[in-house]
Amino acid sequence: MTLRAQQFVIAQPAAGARLKQGHRRYVSEPRPLRRSLSYDVTLSVLAVLYSVFSHLVLVPMWSTADARFAALPLGDHRGVALGLAILASVSMTVRRAWPLVPALLATVDVWVHGTMLLYPVAIYTLGVQGRLRWAIAFGAVGAGVPVLNPIHAPFHGFIPQLPFPALLVYDVMTFVTPMIAIPLFVAATVRAHRMAIGSHQDRAERARRQRTLQARNARLEERTRLASDLHDLVAHYVGLMVIHAGALEVRRDGPSETAQRAQLIGDLGRRAMEELRDLFDVLHVDDVTDSVRPRATDPAADMLWVQKVEDALNRARSTGTPVTWEREGELTEAHQAAYEPAYRTIQEGLSNATRHAPGAHVHVSVTAHPQELQVRVRNAPAVTAVISHAGGGKGLAGLRERAARSGGIIRARPTADGGFELLSRIPAAGGPQDSASGRGAAPPSAQNAEGPRRRTQKSGRAANRAK
Repeated sequence: MTLRAQQFVIAQPAAGARLKQGHRRYVSEPRPLRRSLSYDVTLSVLAVLYSVFSHLVLVPMWSTADARFAALPLGDHRGVALGLAILASVSMTVRRAWPLVPALLATVDVWVHGTMLLYPVAIYTLGVQGRLRWAIAFGAVGAGVPVLNPIHAPFHGFIPQLPFPALLVYDVMTFVTPMIAIPLFVAATVRAHRMAIGSHQDRAERARRQRTLQARNARLEERTRLASDLHDLVAHYVGLMVIHAGALEVRRDGPSETAQRAQLIGDLGRRAMEELRDLFDVLHVDDVTDSVRPRATDPAADMLWVQKVEDALNRARSTGTPVTWEREGELTEAHQAAYEPAYRTIQEGLSNATRHAPGAHVHVSVTAHPQELQVRVRNAPAVTAVISHAGGGKGLAGLRERAARSGGIIRARPTADGGFELLSRIPAAGGPQDSASGRGAAPPSAQNAEGPRRRTQKSGRAANRAK
């Protein structure tokens, strides 16, 4: 009935990886893709309309109004320029999937003296996707147009005759800055913004999954604790009922003896049902766990715990098991946090002794140290034939988990004379383990002592066979 709560942890990627993942997440979401496609289609339609209007209306009109336009090479390649402009405009619909295609067509359109409307858009697309090398390459190719234009005589009427250094400055201000530099700057800003948004979304999603896994781990740990409580509460009384039922089968005393035994079995059964009802009542209490449930600090709790231990010893004696116990040291309020796991240790030790070593003497010792409460349950070898009882070490595994939650340890081992010994060491409130690791956290020594699940169950089965 013991469950092992398995912890789930989400690995945290590096900062740079989170930014890249955030950008990929942003650009791959369905809503931004649908919205971006509508923008690209709109841009493509407007670019086609402008290209047609520019080449078929504006250029002829300018050529008629000013003789200098007629001398420009625009009219000689008007059909080619218009075809390239339309093709480049249509390619804008795939600029996010294949950004090199519109970049190439827009650059060629610049060289044939097209509209140059799509060239900064193509440079921006390369920059926002992180293709900086391609953006610089196409930018350098496009920047050659204003540098070579002054060489052609037809452009002398439109471009001022300046020295070459001054002409470079003029080209940088009139072409490179608006057509290349500003699109790249805007692309870098937008890319950083998208990466930040995607990174925040990833962190929020990771935090949500982490909270979900933490809640799952908490439920698993609570189930583990409840399974351990269920075993500790019920197995003890049911085991005593089995012992008394066996005594009724083998003894042939008078009716009064049989009635007493039957009454005792009934009392034990009712006690087990009461414990079950108490446990189910705990299950219906919201937001109450071991970590937040207040500890008992009643000065009378020490006497009540001692009386509770004596009741458990008397129940074991009623089965015919000789039981003795001793107590050393003074119980204080600091030890009250260790009372429950210590009592469960005594209860489990007595139950195992009555089942696996019937008739053997059992000695219980409780030692109250300033820093811990130590409980030792030691039984001698069995004096009668042992009836095989099915068991998988669940009680010992539950004790180990309960002790680990309190910062203590459990040791179960056979003795040299053929008996068995169960030892628990539970730190008191404010002890070194309690203050160092926190209440409810097992120190490394306890974790090493507990070991993995398979080894714990194996040791529990070996302990039962030894008993």
